[in-house]
Formats: sequence, structure tokens, C-alpha cells
Amino acid sequence: MDEGNTHKKLGRSSKSKLKNLHKAMSPYASIPILAGIALCGGGIGAVLLDLLEQRREERKRSEQQSRPAETVLIRTLSYVTGDPKSWKAWIFLLGCFLYAVLGGATGYLQSEVLANYNSNEEGSSETKGVLLVVYPIIVGLSGMLLVLGVRLLPYDRYPRAGIATHVIVAGLFQMFAIIYCFSAVQLATVIFGEEAKITTVRRAFAFISVVGLALSFLFGGYVMGKSAQLTQHEEIVSSGSHDTLTPKQIWAIKCWMAGLGGVQMSIGIAVSVVTASGAAEANLFS
Repeated sequence: MDEGNTHKKLGRSSKSKLKNLHKAMSPYASIPILAGIALCGGGIGAVLLDLLEQRREERKRSEQQSRPAETVLIRTLSYVTGDPKSWKAWIFLLGCFLYAVLGGATGYLQSEVLANYNSNEEGSSETKGVLLVVYPIIVGLSGMLLVLGVRLLPYDRYPRAGIATHVIVAGLFQMFAIIYCFSAVQLATVIFGEEAKITTVRRAFAFISVVGLALSFLFGGYVMGKSAQLTQHEEIVSSGSHDTLTPKQIWAIKCWMAGLGGVQMSIGIAVSVVTASGAAEANLFS
């Protein structure tokens, strides 16, 4: 039997499995879903818990000062994980650790399915398969370093080194998340077809992650600078000195931080959804 016939048989075999996806789900299909939940839950959970904590503190201040409570917005994930005293950052670290493990396992399952599907292209399939494993692991490790980096290089002691490390690691997290998204799109195109629903969904979330990265690069530095300015303002006020920022300026900074926070979460949600959709390939693993 020649290679062309072998490839056709493998294609027919995969297609027949696709038709039976709704009949029986493989236990392996839970791995990608758990990976997506871990990363998405860790990021969104940390941000939302920070929001709840802000609201609680604002209510206390408003009661003490006999004034209406001010509106509280979400803050950037960088701000939440960048506080050495923040326990919320460890939630994100745990989510990233689980994602590195489960995401790597997802990539392995996807690589095995790809290898079986393209057995006549061993070199190409093997390289792509290895990368499918490596990308999620780098994303998870980068997320963990966002939390650990600020504890090893605190901003107050090592301002330049700490901020530089944070920017580099955050860039790695975002870039490899996008690379994995597009690799998953290519995989879905090969396995399920160009017009398949899963291919379309992955492509949509891949482009969402690209837009998020572009906005993050465009405005991230500006927002980080304003965040540092707000932090300095809060320290001055807590020490009993006069305000250094007007209420209008403070509100503007908080809006910028909320906007960037939403952008950061959109990237995390995009890669989480794409990873979870790996259940489709995992269901073909045998």
C-alpha cells in the first residue's frame, strides 16, 4: 500500500471518529477542559477577588468618613500579581502551574493525533507536535514567573530589574499564548477541515488574542506608569500628607487600569478557550 492510500485511510478513520464524538467522550477529553478552566479561573479569580477586596475597603472608608462609597473598578493583572503582599497572586500562580501541566498534556494528546493523521510526514508532524507541547508549558511558566519575579526582585529594591523582568515575562506569556492559539488553528484545519466549526472558533479567539496583544503593547507602558503614580499617591495620602492627584486624575488612571485589565483577561480567556477546545483532538486519542 502506498503512502497516499495510507493517508486517505487515516483521514477516513479520523472522520469516522468525528461522527461518533457525540456518542462517547474519551476520558482524555477532560484534560484540555481542565487546563482551560485552570488558567482562566486563576486569572479571572485573582482579579475578581481583588475587586471584592477593593469594594470592602471602600465601604469601610466611606463609613468612617461619612460619605457615599466611590465606584470601584477592576485593576490590571500585573497590578494584582505585582503586590508582594497579595495572596490573590498565589491563586493566579496555582492556575498557571496547573495550566503548564495540563496544557502540556493537552499538547501531547494533540501531537499524537497529528502524528497518526499525518504519518506520511513524520519530520513535519514531529516538530509541530513538540511545539504543541512546549507552547502551553511556556505560557504556564511565564505566568508563574509574573508572581515569583516580583518577590525575587521587588520593585522598591530593584526598580529597573524588577520592572524589566515583569515586562519580559508578561510579553512571553502573551506572545506564546497567541502562538499556541494559531498552532491550534492549523491543527484543527488539518484534522477537522478549514470550514469546520472548531476551526472557525479557534481562529476567532486567536484574532481576539492578537488584538489584545496589540492594545497591550500600545498602552501597557503608559498604564504601568500611571499605576505607579497612583501607588505613590496612595502611599503619600496614607502617611497623612496632602493629595498629589486630583479626583479626576485618579478616576482617569483607574479607568485606564480597568481597560488594560480587560485586555489582559481577553488574552487569557482566548488561550483558555482554545486550549479547552483541544478536547476535540483528545477525544480522537487512543
